[in-house]
Parts: sequence; structure tokens; C-alpha cells
Amino acid sequence: MDKLSAKQKHIYVTQGLQRQGSFRKDFQFAGAIDLALNQAQNRLIKDRLVANGEVPYKFQINSKHVSDIQELVKIDRPLLVFKESATSLESYGMLPYDFSYLLGDTSLVTEDCEATFKNPTNNVLETLIPFTFNSAATAGPYYRKIEITVGTQSATYLCDGFTTKLEFVYMIDIVIQLFNSLGVVAYWEQYKYYYTYNKLVLVTQNPSLVATLKIDDVAINADTTINNPVVVFKNSIAGYTSVNRDVKTDYLYTSRTSNFHTTSPDSPLSVLVASGKMNVYGTKRFLVSQININYIKKPRKISLTLNQGSELSGTVHEEICDIAIQILKKQVADETYPLEVEDNRRIK
Repeated sequence: MDKLSAKQKHIYVTQGLQRQGSFRKDFQFAGAIDLALNQAQNRLIKDRLVANGEVPYKFQINSKHVSDIQELVKIDRPLLVFKESATSLESYGMLPYDFSYLLGDTSLVTEDCEATFKNPTNNVLETLIPFTFNSAATAGPYYRKIEITVGTQSATYLCDGFTTKLEFVYMIDIVIQLFNSLGVVAYWEQYKYYYTYNKLVLVTQNPSLVATLKIDDVAINADTTINNPVVVFKNSIAGYTSVNRDVKTDYLYTSRTSNFHTTSPDSPLSVLVASGKMNVYGTKRFLVSQININYIKKPRKISLTLNQGSELSGTVHEEICDIAIQILKKQVADETYPLEVEDNRRIK
């Protein structure tokens, strides 16, 4: 089935809200329909996943619906491994900005029989470059042109723009993807323990990196650069890959101190924490030099202004629209809401 464009989705939803019998039409702003469509898309993705009962933050894809969300599956995404100190047995990797649901994770393990085990860490300087993300244009449309440069490379994104500056939320993922395409990791507002309101944060271990951002032909000056010394595990020995044993946070202490359940080279303990990190626990016997994750990424936002439809399989686009109609009917207390719910349930 062909994918529906953003415009086609809006027409579908508008027709679904129309009250034919009384020749009336319930008007909805384009932004409200966009919001409902994105809510519907998120609900559909969650419906296609099955939670792991023992580990609440780990999921599997319902085997009947794998093709529906296959475009969102990311396999073996490597995470750079940090350590709190050179002597720490705990390693962690920062989850990518587009991380949504964890499917699985592995670790690259080095045991103490390797020569590099005695000196496996390097102190490096991690540089954070924050940009205040806002259009300096005096009149709309806003965010119609985004230009970035990283060293000698550049990338540009053009669109019709938005009527208000508040709609910058649709541009965040796009700008982050532009920087990623040029080899720079970027986050929105928060990275590790650093939080800054309404700012884009570039992360690099190259203190001489030169990056620029222009919005609507106006250069955005970077805020004060932050340099944090960090310990990165760098190992010349490849080691071997082990599947991590994910545990709930409240079981972590018990697992680490138990002789039967403690972390081991063949089954390292790992846990997701609230600050966007994945922690993996080693011992004096082994260390972790890399973490790889399989995950469901955040879906691309649906936007009429950007002519940006859903990236999911075309087989679910009508279902996304049906769920959006249901959401909007509930919000306006439409008397046909129960019929819409029942119809959507019957389609499944």
C-alpha cells in the first residue's frame, strides 16, 4: 500500500470529522491535526511492541506486526564507553538522541589476561557546544532555511517555514539529523548532567572543531563552550562480544553481590538509568570497551507545513489517521466517539 503524504492524512482526518447528516464540519487547525497524527503514530508503535515482564524498559516486536515498524529498527548502534574514573569498574554509554525503546544490548569485553587490561583508559576532553535555537527573522515565515557547517562540510534544509516561532519543535529532529550526517553528535537541551533550556548541544572530543548554525540567513552564535575532562575506555584489543543481562534497577545491588547472579564476562549486568545512560558493570576480571544496542528510534514527526508524512509502512497510514480521528473526537466530546472506538477495534 502506498504511503499517504501529510496533505492526504489531513484530508483523511478532516473527512473523518465531518458530520455529513447535519451538513456541518468540525474545524480543526492544521497544528491540532498534526498533533493528533503524531499522538496516533506513537500509540500505534507502542501497540506493536510487547513489554518484557522481568525488565520493564526492554521490549520485543510483536511478530505479526514486524513489517509495520521495521523502518524504525536500528541494529548494533555502537556507544562510546565512558567511566566515572580510571579505577571504576562501571562503564556507561550515552543513548542516542533518537532512542525510544530498547530491544537488546551487547558489550565488547576484555578480560584480565590481555596486556592492555592494565592500562585501558585515557583522559580526554569532551567539548560541549551549545546553540540557542531560535529564528532571528523579524517577520514570518520562520525556520524556512537551516544551514550548518562542520569544518569544510556543509548541509542545508529548506522548507516553507512556520507562521510562529513556537513551531520550532518540528525543526529540532531535522537539525540534529543534519549535524549527525556531518559526523557530529547532537542532543536537545540535555546531555549527561548538563541541562540548558531551548538549546542544541553539540558533543565532540575534538576541541578544535568548528561548527556553525544559520537560521533564516542569520548566524547563531554558539554560547560559552564547556570542556569536561572524561575517562574513555580505549582498547587496541578487539576482545569478544557478550550479550548483556538487563536487570531492573531495584535488583541491581542484589545481582551484583550475589555469587550466582553477579556480573561476568559472558553475561555482563546492564541497566538503563534516567539520565539517558546505559550502565554496564565489570569486575577486576573484565572490562567493557564498547556497548552496542538494538532499539526502536523515535519516528519522524508528521507535519503538513514540512510536507512530512509518516516513515512507517504504508499499510498502517490509514490506521494512524483513524486513531487521530478518535483522539480528536474525544477532545471535542463528539457523540460518535464510541462508534469510532468500536470501528477501530474491529479493524484490528
